[in-house]
Amino acid sequence: MCCAYYALWSLPQPHDPKPPCGLLRRARLSRVLKRSTDWEIDIAIDGKTRKCAASLIVDATGRAAAFARSQGAKIRAHDRQIAVVAFEDGSNNDNRSLVETAEIGWWYSAPVGPARSVCMLITDDDLLPRGAHSDLCAWWLDHLNRTNQLANRFRKRRAVATIGRQVGPIPAR
Repeated sequence: MCCAYYALWSLPQPHDPKPPCGLLRRARLSRVLKRSTDWEIDIAIDGKTRKCAASLIVDATGRAAAFARSQGAKIRAHDRQIAVVAFEDGSNNDNRSLVETAEIGWWYSAPVGPARSVCMLITDDDLLPRGAHSDLCAWWLDHLNRTNQLANRFRKRRAVATIGRQVGPIPAR
């Protein structure tokens, strides 16, 4: 189990979770049973099955919403959520993922190997700068500088090598 992540929900300091909190990478839910106060789950990871209980399950399967759909959820699109992403090459001394809320969405940052990091702002398409003279990079950096933790993490390394933009509708399924 990996507990190396920060969660920042409008707090001045990050919440560094302690066990039994955890983040499992490359894991798959193989069985799920809803009980009155929690979930009984079997998790397949590295060819083995682990049984445990959880008070919360985060469906991180993106548009597929695999867990939510398996529980009967109906997906409805209300807006066009996108991510504005930057990659940074160079030394990566902080190996934790970080999630931080923002007025216009939320931020996610994580290491991508020993010498690369990703940092993204997830927001609504209609909040992006528009027009011939709009500067997406400047807009992104301005919003990054408004964060409590990410600005320090990336400012220390003079980050933001590449910012990409891909905008398109999220189909309702």
